[in-house]
Amino acid sequence: MKLIRLFLGICCAVAVLSACSKEDNAKVEETGPATITISTDDLATKTVIGRDDESGKYTHTWKDGDALSCIIVNSSSDYYLDKFVLVSGAGTKSGTFACSSSHINASGYTYPIIIYPYTEEESSGWYTWSWENQEGGSLENLSKYIMLYARASFEDRVFKGWFTPSEKPSFIADSYFLKFPEGLQIVGNASGNHTVDLTFSASGSSYVRIRQQYSKTSYSSNSVNGSIKLTGVALVDGKLAKDTYMYVKTNTNPGSTYTLEVKEGSNSVSYTLTSGSSYKSTGRMYKLNQSNFTPVQNF
Repeated sequence: MKLIRLFLGICCAVAVLSACSKEDNAKVEETGPATITISTDDLATKTVIGRDDESGKYTHTWKDGDALSCIIVNSSSDYYLDKFVLVSGAGTKSGTFACSSSHINASGYTYPIIIYPYTEEESSGWYTWSWENQEGGSLENLSKYIMLYARASFEDRVFKGWFTPSEKPSFIADSYFLKFPEGLQIVGNASGNHTVDLTFSASGSSYVRIRQQYSKTSYSSNSVNGSIKLTGVALVDGKLAKDTYMYVKTNTNPGSTYTLEVKEGSNSVSYTLTSGSSYKSTGRMYKLNQSNFTPVQNF
């Protein structure tokens, strides 16, 4: 399971400095190894994805291959993307991430952005994170799409804390999780085994975010709207064969309305979902039930 709640304890250690020449502008950049150790208390309240107990909390742990994006822009708009990779702490709530040649100490840099997870995807000058297409709906897959964001403060590649108290790591705003429970009937006349796609979209003044972007040359951000598609969802007699999850980022205006389409081949049904108080709690699980799908529609 992934650790996907607010980071609570951070410490940093850094090793030896080195230097290299950047030939395109003859500017000397200082690079070298840096590490960040991130610990999380899974008992915190508002930013933990809930298991199916009354407390609504999960225990999540780091796993091998986890990595952080560190976006660095200096005063000359030179930009770097450092990759901090988990080097210890797999299977625990405390992980140490390392970068062997970090640009944190680059001349003229300003406080970098740290984002989980790591990405190398780019689009027209933006680093891009996308959750537009999701697969299977297992809880473990959510970690591919969840984004945590922070502005960090360093001194000679030694981590000093967060840029301001309000910029400690947090979920990207207005993100939450839809849970469709096992046994939920979403098609009335689909006997036997079926595999459907679920598409979540918005109507009117509402929106659904499908990508988050951060500029390569400044610390500005941009969001892209669209529809989220969850593929490979198993039904038995029109009911979900297992608990199914979707990562969602939307606006949270009162009265926001969203559409969920259930589709198999040329057959489809649609349901309207309205925004409630649970939608507005960043990082929380919104648990749907049969009342959200009454009356049940037929293909």
